[in-house]
Amino acid sequence: MLEDDFHTLAAAATARLFANLVLVAQETSPVDRQEDFDDRCRDLLTDLQSGLDACLQGPGERDPYIFALHYCDVAKGRYWHDPVALAMEAGLSHLAPAFEELPQTPAEAIRGWLQAHADQPHTLAWLSEQTAALMVADASTQPVQ
Repeated sequence: MLEDDFHTLAAAATARLFANLVLVAQETSPVDRQEDFDDRCRDLLTDLQSGLDACLQGPGERDPYIFALHYCDVAKGRYWHDPVALAMEAGLSHLAPAFEELPQTPAEAIRGWLQAHADQPHTLAWLSEQTAALMVADASTQPVQ
């Protein structure tokens, strides 16, 4: 796989995981105002970085469950951390097949993408845009009951 292709895959994995975290955070601790939602997204991005950094800085288990535990330990945002950590665990597990033959796990790829882009001014806006697009796409594939 070319480096550009891997970077694109890492960006897509980051967007998918972030969208899942935003959805679960909003479902379990809803906010109504745009300013509060923006703060929530910043908190989630910061906590995602912190959780991945905490788990990946040394040798050890790379199981998604372990990432969820680390996430709960380091998360500081104003939302209910436990369900978001479970969403992180499920998200990393669902992304794993896309990374089977690659040199990095989904968590490592997402961490690398965040290290390269999280401090750039447009990153949160891009992630928010991708979150909206993924939520619409997910909703449109759900059967009407």
